[in-house]
Amino acid sequence: MEKNLEQLSLSADIPVAASTDDSANEAAGATANDEVSKLQKRKKKKSKSKSCSSLGALAKNNSALPSQKCMEGRFPWKIVVKSGRGRCAIATRDIKAGEVIVSECALAFVLRSSFRTIACHNCCKDFSKESTSIQCRVCNYSLFCQECWESTRELHQECCSVIKLIGDIAVEEDCDKDLLRLMLFLALQRHSTMNETKDTVGIRGGIRGDILYSSFQDAMALQTHENKVSESWRLSVARACERLAEHATNEITNFQNSKGDLEYLACLINANAHGMGAQGIHNTDIAIGIFPFVSMLNHSCRPNCCFYSEGNVMHVRATKDITKNSELCLSYINLYEARGTRKEQLAVSKHFDCACSRCTEPLTSSVDRFLEGVLCNVKGCNGVLVKQPQSFANASTEQPAGLWQCDTCLGILDPTICISQGQAKSLDERPWDTLNNAQTRLSAAISVYKERRFKEARKQLEDFLSEFTGKLAQEAFNHVRQLRRICLEKATLSL
Repeated sequence: MEKNLEQLSLSADIPVAASTDDSANEAAGATANDEVSKLQKRKKKKSKSKSCSSLGALAKNNSALPSQKCMEGRFPWKIVVKSGRGRCAIATRDIKAGEVIVSECALAFVLRSSFRTIACHNCCKDFSKESTSIQCRVCNYSLFCQECWESTRELHQECCSVIKLIGDIAVEEDCDKDLLRLMLFLALQRHSTMNETKDTVGIRGGIRGDILYSSFQDAMALQTHENKVSESWRLSVARACERLAEHATNEITNFQNSKGDLEYLACLINANAHGMGAQGIHNTDIAIGIFPFVSMLNHSCRPNCCFYSEGNVMHVRATKDITKNSELCLSYINLYEARGTRKEQLAVSKHFDCACSRCTEPLTSSVDRFLEGVLCNVKGCNGVLVKQPQSFANASTEQPAGLWQCDTCLGILDPTICISQGQAKSLDERPWDTLNNAQTRLSAAISVYKERRFKEARKQLEDFLSEFTGKLAQEAFNHVRQLRRICLEKATLSL
């Protein structure tokens, strides 16, 4: 593959007078060297002074994605702006369940650090027993399949000395190392072909086959929410970006991104990155990537589309029949989480307050009651007790602020008694205590699962089911049983 990072030759542009006299040649050479030195110093000084973001200015001029018309000519939806919703993906015709909404190749991606040995760092295809990995001996971090190593070796070797430093920078500046790597690769997309294969070079901003290849300019049209990030996050990222920009400017030919540019890209990634690789036996995100057009689909806790990845391509499909002019929505989070947990996660990670139909309908009629309620303790009632939004009269610090009511017998529960059909019954266990205990136990089990300690996670999940069966609604156990099955499969595979 032809190297796309242009090699600059400073001395080639400086005329040297032809002379047969040695002293004249030496003088001319000295003059040339002086000019080169001055030019290098000017360029270095200029690069260091570039602290503001030129990308921010570029983004302000990109309200629409440059490749938008190309996408709309191939896939059954368009991008429109709606009051209160911003940019939305709207169906341009009726769409059948299972139909492809879009297939988009990642503009840039990185393997998560904990999964870096599982797939190729250039095409994200899993390493198999027949396809062994090749690790770069310079950075001792990146791994490639044979095909990608042959086609992208030169590009990688130019930036791998910077990749090698990212781990230390991340630790010293208290910054996420996967964020820094993805930020570097996205910055390199400005003028190079990182994360490309020999079949995809030169087609950014277009479609080949059934796959959309978005461009760096498309990414510049995405929202960053940089004014909503925490001050501590901003400061740690800023320090890391300053060091990374200095190293990259010195090590990578024609690196044209300032500290401010890198900070801008970090915010863009923070707001728009999608998990990749949740398939097969992994059942978890093994990578994160930037997909500008997939990012045009807004979130809903009651989505009509889902996404999954194959290699470095993200596919979006309809999960139900969708009528023309309807909005296409994805879920950015785990839909089995309680309403309050979902809203908190979206506020922290995506910087918006979810107001979808599932989050705004009354809890007593929502599917969320099965996730946030406990089984009614009234004999013969199979209903679910859920917390009501009204403020409770007794504002004790040890008691919840709302009443609890059964969705079936309509019994009202206060902090000490349950009044149902005129009969008072003492409580053996308060429902809010049951829920808090359940959430704590489940969070601990999921943390162990994420650390890939599958045998231990399986045991904790089984204990959870044993402890809370008969106390929580059966719907609350669906994802717990799925996780337990996955732990069993993975523990068996590791034997």
